[in-house]
Amino acid sequence: MSPGGGEGSQGAAGNLPVPMTFEDVMVFLSRAEWDALPAGQRELYRDVVADTYELLTSLGYPGPKPDILHRLERGEEPWICPSPGEQGFWELRLHPLPQL
Repeated sequence: MSPGGGEGSQGAAGNLPVPMTFEDVMVFLSRAEWDALPAGQRELYRDVVADTYELLTSLGYPGPKPDILHRLERGEEPWICPSPGEQGFWELRLHPLPQL
């Protein structure tokens, strides 16, 4: 299922599919969500993040390597936003890539 439009979302031209981005398919965790995960679930999350990026690049994903992957490679925690209610909480908004 494509974000925002159901399966087979189409671009502005009406007949071209909207390209997917890493952010479209990734689940980002707050610090509180990350802290609540057991060690095995954290390892699974790291593996899924890496596998997702690998799959997208094999399909021609043109975007830069996401910051979350750089943090994981350095052994840092991957959470990217504070918990809801904390100062600085932000909402992930999805924007399709422009057609080339």
